[in-house]
Amino acid sequence: MWGDDPVNVLARATKELASDDYRDWMPGSLTDRVRHLGLVRERLEAEYVRLLAEWDRRQSWAAEGALSARGWLTHHTPVNRSEANRTMKAAQLVRDRTAVADALASESMSVAQVQALSKATTRGREVLFGDHESILIEAATGLDEDGFGRLVQQWSTIADDQLGRASARHVHENRYLHLHSTFAGAVVVDGRLDTEAGAR
Repeated sequence: MWGDDPVNVLARATKELASDDYRDWMPGSLTDRVRHLGLVRERLEAEYVRLLAEWDRRQSWAAEGALSARGWLTHHTPVNRSEANRTMKAAQLVRDRTAVADALASESMSVAQVQALSKATTRGREVLFGDHESILIEAATGLDEDGFGRLVQQWSTIADDQLGRASARHVHENRYLHLHSTFAGAVVVDGRLDTEAGAR
């Protein structure tokens, strides 16, 4: 059964690829191979991220005593901590967002685009992501990685602005100031003020 496993097939195919002597190839053939292998590489990376998403959902890494998915990856696969972090952030976005997972599986989004989104949905922005998720996923189809990266950066800036206004409003709505005297005649001050009131 395992002989027909797609990963075993891929492993055998990569060994066959290693036997190719590209020095004898014509330029057009080299270009065709670069293009084709690049597409295959993208799909393989996408499947790896989808696999990691389910692996992390089930916390399968804990069965071997690891404390985190990132820790397991750095000790058992040829990646450094930075690459493990980047890959797991993308996998966790796929794990938590069905629409992103579907877009990656259907090739509507690339791995790089998912990574751009996973990097942006931090620092509180994840609470706003659901409101704009479908728009961002749809935009990914018509943009390359650089264009999508710029769009995500713009979204991050807008999200930060909204979060900043919401935070300021929260502080303003929850401000208070209490003063009371002790038996000794001292005055105790307790309060929370917004920036303007605090300055005064």
